Amino acid sequence: MRHDMGDDAATDHADLIGEASHAAGNLIHRMYYLAGLLEDGPDQAEAAEAFDQIKLSLAGLHRLVNRSMSLARPIDARPVPVPAADIVASIALRFGRDGDQHAKAIADLELGACEVTIDLMQFDRALGMLAEASGLLASGDEDDSPTAAVTGFDLHLDGVDGRSNNDCGGLVIQLRTERIRTPRGLPSDEVNRQISLALAARVLALFEWRIELDEHASSSCLSIFVPLSRVPTSLPTQRGDASL
Repeated sequence: MRHDMGDDAATDHADLIGEASHAAGNLIHRMYYLAGLLEDGPDQAEAAEAFDQIKLSLAGLHRLVNRSMSLARPIDARPVPVPAADIVASIALRFGRDGDQHAKAIADLELGACEVTIDLMQFDRALGMLAEASGLLASGDEDDSPTAAVTGFDLHLDGVDGRSNNDCGGLVIQLRTERIRTPRGLPSDEVNRQISLALAARVLALFEWRIELDEHASSSCLSIFVPLSRVPTSLPTQRGDASL
């Protein structure tokens, strides 16, 4: 399944808010049910299990409400020009790629003289949400470990000669992941994941970035389209590729 998180996806969240409201109601009903079990005076083991499930549900509800509110909050952005090589290095390192490899890829694509306009604090926030949504961080479920691993990290230039149909142009960064275990959290966790993706798309859209997620049963490919603020004349007119 492909999710294109362009301008419309970054601004229209009515359906997602509706899903979040439904998930919040389910969590509340779940806690009422668990509270009822405790009122019946279960044995110590059952009471401990019910109490743990209530805490898990409360944490899920807090996360859901906080993320949903973030969709409506204004974003304070202070963009500055940053070397494109630094941006690629930050993304590569955030997703666990080797520094020497990404340095070679940057050199191969001649990104040394390119700049990207971005708010570094908001950029780091968006990267964190993308890593979380991709299953690369501690999941917060019973295992509390990542549910996916990175299998590839590729870069290519697209649209630098003005002849591409790519509506973002510039640099395209692709992150491929593979599921390593099935999440064991709450049903609301999937809504939280979708909100994380929407928040990341909203933040990055402020700087005319775009993200696209192509998901399959056990793997996914996240594409990040980054407009280059300055493209030197030495850049190749044909699309180049490099992998980390």
